[in-house]
Amino acid sequence: MNSASERRFTYIGIGLFGVAMCLLAFIAKGTGDDGDSIAHYLYSRDAFLYPKYFFNHWAKPLFVFISAPFAQFGWVGVKLMNVVALVVSLVLTYQLALRWQLPCAWLAPFFVVAQHRVLSHTLSGLTEPLFAAVLVWCVWLYDRQKYFWATFIASFLPFIRSEGLIIICVLLVYLIIQRQWKYIPLLSLGHIVYAFAGYSKHKSLLWIFNTMSYATLDHVYGIGKWNHFILEMPWVTGAFVYFILIVGLVDGLRRLVLLLQSKGVFLKNELWLAYGLFVAYTIAHTVFWMFGIFASQGLMRVMLCVAPMMGLICLRGTNLITEGVQKIIPKAKSLYLHLLVVALAIKFLDLNLDSQIDFGLHPSQITQSEAAKKYRDKVLKEGYALYSEAMYIDMEFGINPFDDPRHRSFHQIIKREPVPEKSLLVWEPIFAGGMYRVPFEVLREDKRFLLIDSFMHEDFVWGGTTKTYVFETDTSFMRQTKAKEPLHFNNFEYAPYPNHDHSRSRQGTLVIQLEEKLPYAPGMEGSVSSYFTKPEHRFKVSFDVYAEDLGQLPSVIFQTMTTTGQGIGWQRFMIDKQVKQVRHWYTVEVVGTAKKPDGERDVFKIYVWNAHKTPAFIDNFRVDYAD
Repeated sequence: MNSASERRFTYIGIGLFGVAMCLLAFIAKGTGDDGDSIAHYLYSRDAFLYPKYFFNHWAKPLFVFISAPFAQFGWVGVKLMNVVALVVSLVLTYQLALRWQLPCAWLAPFFVVAQHRVLSHTLSGLTEPLFAAVLVWCVWLYDRQKYFWATFIASFLPFIRSEGLIIICVLLVYLIIQRQWKYIPLLSLGHIVYAFAGYSKHKSLLWIFNTMSYATLDHVYGIGKWNHFILEMPWVTGAFVYFILIVGLVDGLRRLVLLLQSKGVFLKNELWLAYGLFVAYTIAHTVFWMFGIFASQGLMRVMLCVAPMMGLICLRGTNLITEGVQKIIPKAKSLYLHLLVVALAIKFLDLNLDSQIDFGLHPSQITQSEAAKKYRDKVLKEGYALYSEAMYIDMEFGINPFDDPRHRSFHQIIKREPVPEKSLLVWEPIFAGGMYRVPFEVLREDKRFLLIDSFMHEDFVWGGTTKTYVFETDTSFMRQTKAKEPLHFNNFEYAPYPNHDHSRSRQGTLVIQLEEKLPYAPGMEGSVSSYFTKPEHRFKVSFDVYAEDLGQLPSVIFQTMTTTGQGIGWQRFMIDKQVKQVRHWYTVEVVGTAKKPDGERDVFKIYVWNAHKTPAFIDNFRVDYAD
């Protein structure tokens, strides 16, 4: 096959593949991933309604900017965007293979598609397909010595996925080796642009750093083994492609050794922009998971970000195998050998893929969908609050889980936050029961809720049966207890606190000592959506206080914070006129007005604070509405 024919058939093949994927986007009901995929879609869908999502670090600002127009056409719109991104990746991967004069260059895009998870995860709202497309675009530009545009675009990669920072580190070394010094400062351009673009929302140019979702050294999801990404790679690629990938990596090592011995040639761009990016990316994620840092969860799907690089490396592996076979069987034709590899790859891909599991709704999502169809009107028309943890439930009910006041979390129930009289709870085992550890039995035994329905479906993934349960608030019980119970009460008896004290207590009970070293008392804390049903509320705070100095009395603090810990509002209320003498217990009362912030997931706190050196003691902390 001559080069012109090969190019024509390759582009036709990529085009037909793109059309097939577009059709599958309409036909397949699956979400690719039932957590982050849906969350990214919901952020993009509602970005024009809530412009702050364009500067949400977890949602990825540039991904939201690009995907938001597509998301206005619904779930299919985002899937089509990712199909376009994959097609772009395939075309650019093929063109790189041509420029690097790799034999049978048409196999490079094939080995991108042949990776098991590429197909299912492209039909999703995940960020990996777009990241891979932009990354290979940068490599394509670098290979054509378009250093300005390549570096300009690469600087924005961290705002599609945080791994863009890993890529920037590799590109920094690449630019140094290429002696392209003047383009190095451009690597920071994306951060500079977004720092100023998001200033009006975050009120700080440093928001690009201090609101990063993964900027933590804590073991948020635990730690893993050093060989995790090596052993689990077949989950991404499939067994056969994984074997070819390993052969390609061995070939790269072989050619690198020959290069260092001045016995061979290894194109600098292929070395750094294919092998270098893939190896550095894999090592970085391995280190993150080994030490449990940067909120690493050991997710294997992140490897799809470098799928084009893996396709090029697999092509090298295939060529090494076919060359070896031809040395043993000289009459074997290269084309037939490559077609045999293709046939084997398709066969193994077919064994790995399951139309129901990879492209359909998961069993739990099927039950969630059934529950939503039956009870959607209660939330959308009758004003019920919806408690859920699975994003798919929110999507099916048609509400925004991030800022819609109708959405609640089961943890608000576990924390004993106020529950609206009209509430619907949809519990499923994966997110509510598994990830967020809210036992079904806890809800079943809570007298505030009645189990009203259940939905079951065969679990064709793990076996057995999966169930989704629907609870509703017991309105009569809620009304009986509402008048009797305060919003919050704590006598500090039933939990260990670092500032517990009994030397100043009455009748042998425990109290809290507040001083400069431990100035904060345990207080009321919860989501804004639990405490605010109006634009503002008056709260009455009462507690017992024992002071050592009338000039250094504690204060009551009303505070509102974002979920990331950033302060929004802060009010201080004094009690000095209510305490008449030292070393005597007084019951004091403070009434203050607090305004509701914009974010439904913001946190509202009321607590007692004493920053003085002279200690004060408090007991029986209580909060009620004063409206």
